[in-house]
Amino acid sequence: MESINQPLSIVDRQQITRIQLITRRLLRGIVSGNAVTKQRGYGLEFDQLREYDSGDDIRFIDWNASARSGSLMIKQYLQDHTKTVIIALDISASGLFGSGNKTIFDLGRQAALVIATVAEYTRAQCGLLLFADTVMEFIPPGMGPKRIYAVIKKIVQSMPAARTTSLTSLFKRLVQLKRTDTLAFVISDFIDNNFEGSLAYAAASYDIIAIRLIDRLEYAIPLHGRIHLQDTENGGKFFLLKNRQQIEDQLKQRFEKQQELFRRYKVSLIDVGVEDKIIDKLVVFFARRLRADF
Repeated sequence: MESINQPLSIVDRQQITRIQLITRRLLRGIVSGNAVTKQRGYGLEFDQLREYDSGDDIRFIDWNASARSGSLMIKQYLQDHTKTVIIALDISASGLFGSGNKTIFDLGRQAALVIATVAEYTRAQCGLLLFADTVMEFIPPGMGPKRIYAVIKKIVQSMPAARTTSLTSLFKRLVQLKRTDTLAFVISDFIDNNFEGSLAYAAASYDIIAIRLIDRLEYAIPLHGRIHLQDTENGGKFFLLKNRQQIEDQLKQRFEKQQELFRRYKVSLIDVGVEDKIIDKLVVFFARRLRADF
């Protein structure tokens, strides 16, 4: 994985700019000025000093710190209702799968960028977890342009690791963080087993939103021909021996079992396919949640 100190490429910057512009434009029709302003967090509990951002209240400029740093610095405080967003992005090898021009991992990375942009727009604290068979990267939640930039940069520069998926490791790490009043967005294809116990513990502490990444081949297997497959997580190669209907039935059962599991623990589920307009779909979800949560 590339270092956070590596500069972003022109292509990466263009991708980020496009996603941010579209997301912010859609959000402007959802979040009123008051809903954004009240999240700035000028309460009684001091959090951090950060650089002045356009629209900040000049009453909270720390002139001594500004003189020392050579740029305007704002005193950031926390309020009781300040929201925290943690983005958990699956970077296991199964993300390399894709039947078209876009892989599952490309889809997940785009979803993560949209969520980070929403967190920035609503002045929420934002953190990031990258996980595969274990949690591989962690940026603690924080506020301000520098923290959002660090999160966005790490998302863009992340790449799938040659490892399996362990949702249990992720949920255990979330429990260890002991966060409260936190939205945890888990972005994954959820190809894993036996994570119900750890999910139950995490869901007791967090408001978990599962963003399930799906390729069209997981719904419809090709009608004809011998299909050669390779497991991207362990490298194993094999042929499809069962008929098309049996495979589709098994995939459908997996989706339905997961949906029942998420319902049981009050986990919100958003299915996102490689052919979906992902920004529109996620912002529609936020349209329902922002009024209550932010």
